Amino acid sequence: MDSSIFTEWFHNKVVPNCRKALKQEGLSERAILLMDKAPCHPDVDLLQSQDGNFICIYLPPNTTSLIQPGSRCNTEYQEPV
Repeated sequence: MDSSIFTEWFHNKVVPNCRKALKQEGLSERAILLMDKAPCHPDVDLLQSQDGNFICIYLPPNTTSLIQPGSRCNTEYQEPV
């Protein structure tokens, strides 16, 4: 994956599907997508809906394992090589 594919996915899949799901639930059509800063992820300026109701925020460096216990468990219990 590269940043252009990711940007297309965000605008053509994430935003419309989130908007539809939120509307069906009677919720405000606003969402924040929290992500790590992988090399394929574009600048957050490119990941925002035209109305600004759907945005992306990157997690600070080295915090992914703090909120994803599965990631932490995988690295905590690895045997030394």
